[in-house]
Amino acid sequence: MTEQKMKKKSSKITALLAAVAMIMTLIPSPAAAAVKYHEDVTAEMSKASYWSDKMKEPEKVLVTENGIDEIQRSIYSAGGMNMTDLSKWTRETFNGVTAGDDLKNGAVQDAKDAYSPTYWCRYDDAGNYIASVEEALNGYYKPMIDNCKDETATDSMPVRFAICTKRTCITLFPSELPLHDDPNDPDYDFRFLSAVRVNEPVVLMAKSNDGKYYQATSSCVSGWIPKEDVAICESKEAWLKAWNFDKNKTLVVYDDKIRTEDSNFNPAAANRLLPMGTCLELADESEWTDLISNRAAYNNHVVWMPVRKTDGTYERELALIGENKKVSEGFLPVTSENIAMVALNWLGDAYGWGGMLSANDCSGYVRDVYKCFGLDLARNTSWQALQPVKKYDLRGKSNQKKAEIIKKLPVGAVLIFDGHEMIYLGDDGDKLYVISSVSNMAKDGVKYRVRDTLINTLDVQRKSKATWLESLETANVPYLDVDGELPERKTEPKPEPVPQLPAPKLSIKANSGKKSVEMSWNEIENAGGYLVSYRKSDAANWTVKNTNKVDYTVKGLNESGIYQFRVAAKPGSDKMRQSKYSDTLNAYISKMKCKLNAGKRSLKVTWKKDKSASGYYIRYSVKKSMKGAKTIMIKKAGVQSYKIKKLKKKKRYYVQIRAFKKYGGKVYKGEFSDKVSKKTK
Repeated sequence: MTEQKMKKKSSKITALLAAVAMIMTLIPSPAAAAVKYHEDVTAEMSKASYWSDKMKEPEKVLVTENGIDEIQRSIYSAGGMNMTDLSKWTRETFNGVTAGDDLKNGAVQDAKDAYSPTYWCRYDDAGNYIASVEEALNGYYKPMIDNCKDETATDSMPVRFAICTKRTCITLFPSELPLHDDPNDPDYDFRFLSAVRVNEPVVLMAKSNDGKYYQATSSCVSGWIPKEDVAICESKEAWLKAWNFDKNKTLVVYDDKIRTEDSNFNPAAANRLLPMGTCLELADESEWTDLISNRAAYNNHVVWMPVRKTDGTYERELALIGENKKVSEGFLPVTSENIAMVALNWLGDAYGWGGMLSANDCSGYVRDVYKCFGLDLARNTSWQALQPVKKYDLRGKSNQKKAEIIKKLPVGAVLIFDGHEMIYLGDDGDKLYVISSVSNMAKDGVKYRVRDTLINTLDVQRKSKATWLESLETANVPYLDVDGELPERKTEPKPEPVPQLPAPKLSIKANSGKKSVEMSWNEIENAGGYLVSYRKSDAANWTVKNTNKVDYTVKGLNESGIYQFRVAAKPGSDKMRQSKYSDTLNAYISKMKCKLNAGKRSLKVTWKKDKSASGYYIRYSVKKSMKGAKTIMIKKAGVQSYKIKKLKKKKRYYVQIRAFKKYGGKVYKGEFSDKVSKKTK
């Protein structure tokens, strides 16, 4: 190829590359995948400092180690919370025959409860519906129940003291058969009671009949634990030494979960799941000199890891945990900064009922957070609400009063209603924010699945349409005793008050025939428009419309019933505030039809009942204008006919009917039906 041809070819290639480059600049690059947040939540709110910085002294230690110990003692000693101080355990034998009978009888009741409408666990492991409680007890549930009684047990059996060698769960029955309330939802299994962390102590008593489970007591719950997940200590003294060690020698996991490294050399201590709150004993340098799991210990914490030997007994081995992991030598100091940091470490993780899926439910999440500070809390919401700590009774209080109390609470306060609890983060504007492990929420009374640990406001709804704020019953601060002083929040400088527009004076006129209501109000000086708000009286939410006029007609009110109306004035500039809403006015939308059947000196009036009505008015007259009409009141809404008697013979009468509704101590009347007429016989 000549030099000239080579130059021409090179020129063509350069031009082609330039064209390709130009085309590529015209192709939009794919947008980065965005994290999804709940309504009114921003990305900044996922940072712990966003919430801890709202406290006056976020780095201040709020309670001493001795103070934590005192609160723990009071929790263990108080009744009604199913808490057990295992370090004080004294019982060493039990009657295995009696225990088996009691466990089997208890399992029958547990099965009935699981099958009941409260939990609705009515599907077997193949997704088939179990038609009756008898079928459940004699079929699917029967092997679970029967396995609760060890037929080989004797009158005198030794209590065994064990250590959990893996993150596991205590369950309701000694079985792997799931208890589902939905055949298409394998991620909810009512069988699970509570998670148990690595190196946690349990007391073992009865065995299952198949020998695969022990009846175990942890500090917060009793149930069945897989035999392969625990190691039995040679004595109570060895058991206490394995977990009840000096706090200064404790390594605490405060990330959501970490794992030890894989190792072919020492698989027994490798790839171990260590969830938040796991406590392991730090090894002294004098206890190790050689390689650990075939590795040098540089940039690692050296800990003792519990191991189950082939005969089921306990031993411990040295293991390494990298300094890059979120772990602490000693329990974390109780500061607002630390509480916010630990609480948000679980953000975005899955929800797991009773600790299933290596995850947490709402109360398990709160337990794990506070275990990082040395507190062992009760298992579920109702028991945690009873703990003898700083608490506030929110029952019967208005939303405004609840909000006033909650806004003064520190980061880490626990808010509870029946069936759910959450950790309070703080307020932002007029919104109150919490973080929790959530199974479901609702919108307009329709429940939807969440199964996530997330930040949300207290404005979210339950299936009942009540908001979380409306539902709250208790608030407590787990790290403060009953007389403890709340840490202070920062006080925001109060802005100069902005004048508020006066509320309009509203009047309404209902037209049931057109299924509409005409609204009108007085003009408000300096208003930049008006917010028209209306709803059906039994609805949770208002429909809001904007208008610049001083009247508005609400149309399409197709359902009969009481409707509520109000209006507010919007500011025309930032120098004024929106007015309060006007007084709420009610209107009853209802128009009926009736038919007549003539009788001897009588007329029988029939109609279709109005489901919204409290009763009906019938009026009749010999004049079409209804002048001089007589009125009959019918107080039973379910009635659908009435016979008007003692009328004139062979006389034409005109009849109308309308419904009425008792609401808020007043009687609201619907529109009269069109007139119908008939001659009597």
